Amino acid sequence: LAALVVVGLAGSAVAMAGPLGFVGLVVPHIVRMRTGAEYRRILPYCLIGGAVLTLASDTLPRAFLGEGCARRYYPRLSGRAVLYLACAKPRCVAVMIRLFLVLLALLAVFFVLALASGDQRLPFAVVLGALLGAEETPGHAQTIVTGLRLPRATLAILVGAALGVAGAICQAVLRNPLAEPGLLGINAGAALAAMMIIVQAGMVPESLLPLATFAGAVTMTAVIFGFAWRGGTTSLRIILIGVGLSAMAGAGASFIATFGEIALVQRAMVWLAGSLQDSRWIKVQTLLIWASPVFLMIWMAARELDLIALGD
Repeated sequence: LAALVVVGLAGSAVAMAGPLGFVGLVVPHIVRMRTGAEYRRILPYCLIGGAVLTLASDTLPRAFLGEGCARRYYPRLSGRAVLYLACAKPRCVAVMIRLFLVLLALLAVFFVLALASGDQRLPFAVVLGALLGAEETPGHAQTIVTGLRLPRATLAILVGAALGVAGAICQAVLRNPLAEPGLLGINAGAALAAMMIIVQAGMVPESLLPLATFAGAVTMTAVIFGFAWRGGTTSLRIILIGVGLSAMAGAGASFIATFGEIALVQRAMVWLAGSLQDSRWIKVQTLLIWASPVFLMIWMAARELDLIALGD
């Protein structure tokens, strides 16, 4: 059941934004160092921490480097952004509450900055007017804020939250603090499916790509568990088989890219880099529908995750 939750959360996030595996690895590891090992505490911090990291990673390069540079540096600037948070280990309730409030404040700051930053910078007053539907707001500013940047910022929050929680669950199930959803083949399966759909199938509707990549992630995870199952399975067996099959899927994607049409391969590479460039409200709604029940279910099963993490 926990593996299905990981696939549901991480697979849907990867399907919407590409393989952003650093969130599922970095956020749970740092959260566990700062909050302890109780998953009823870990899960909400992973949810808000993943949202902050993903939104900050998408917003800061656009704000300070411009839109073009952000597309190149987004995957590189993100994984290192919050490593300094691991310096201390506050465990008392008062400090943890303050930390949670700080994360919420950071999320709000980055959210507003995401709406104001881009090729055309907008004053914060104009952004607020566009959000409130003020009549004096220029039409182009209303379109930019509510039609382009608001779905992108919202999708970043949902994707980060899903990957952060999925990473925490994955580390509990595999009993490894360095585990992340990619070990279950989610990134590799989605990447191979994306490469096959984009390069081999040619011009396909954009609406089919998230479904295809999600199906690829689920299929690869099922294959890994199928090979690892011997009247049961172990975390070590899942990790070893996951690494091997993920490498094979990566080799298959590279083979397709080598002999594919250049224009189609470039389009696939943009997806493989992980990006929120093509954010739309339909993606936000789909991810919200997929992830919300899973969030609630895993929160109710937090005690069971504590037992799993203890081992045999």
